[in-house]
Amino acid sequence: MGEVKREQLRLLWQLEEIDDDLQAIRNKLASLDDGSNLKQRVDVLRVELERLRRELREMRREMEDKELEARGIEDRRRSMENRIYGGFVTNPKELEAMEKEAEMLRRTQDRLEERVLELMYAIEDKNVQIREIEAQLKKEEREYEGVRQAYEKEYKELSERIVFLEGKREELLPRIEPYLLERYQEIRAREGGGIAKVEKGVCSGCGFSVSQRLLSRLREEETLIYCENCGRILFWEE
Repeated sequence: MGEVKREQLRLLWQLEEIDDDLQAIRNKLASLDDGSNLKQRVDVLRVELERLRRELREMRREMEDKELEARGIEDRRRSMENRIYGGFVTNPKELEAMEKEAEMLRRTQDRLEERVLELMYAIEDKNVQIREIEAQLKKEEREYEGVRQAYEKEYKELSERIVFLEGKREELLPRIEPYLLERYQEIRAREGGGIAKVEKGVCSGCGFSVSQRLLSRLREEETLIYCENCGRILFWEE
C-alpha cells in the first residue's frame, strides 16, 4: 500500500480533472436562469389583465343597463308631459301630482345619464390600462420565451456533457487501485480536491510552495506524498 506506481497517480489526476469538470458543470447547471422569475411576472400580468377585462365587461353591462333604463324613463316622462301640456288633464290635484312625478322622472333620468357619462370616461380609462398591460405582457412573454429557449439549449448541452464525463469516469474507475480511490475520495470530500499537480514547485490545489525535501521524494519515490498545507495527494511528472 505504501508503494504507488506513477501510472496510478496519473490516472488519479485524470479522475480529478473529470471530477472538477463535473463539479463546475453541475454548479453552472444549478445556476442557470430557467425564467422562473419572468414566468411569475407574466402570470401576475395575465391575472391583472383578466381582472381589468372583467371590470370592463361589468362597466359596459352597467352602462347598457343605465342607458336602457334612462330611455325608458325618458319615454315615460315625455308621455306624461304630453298629457300635462296637451290639455288631457283638467283636475288640478291630478295635474299637480303628474307634474311632481314628471319632475321626479327628470331627476332620475339626469342621474342615470350622469352615471352613463361617468361610465363612458371610466371605460375609456380602463381601455387605456388594458392596452398598457397587454403591451407589457407581450414584452414580458417574448423575454420569457427567449430566456426559456436559451435555458433549454444550455441545459441540454450541459446535461450531455455530464453524461459524457460520467461515462469517462466509469471507464477510469476500474483502472485505479481501490485503496487509492478511497483515499482520494476522502481527501476530495474534505478539501474539494483529492490530488494536486506540482507545477514549478507549487501545489496546484492550494498554491503552497512544496519543500525541496518533498520535491526530491516526488521525483525519486513511488509512494503517496501529501501537500503539507492542504493535505492533497501530490502528483509530479516530468
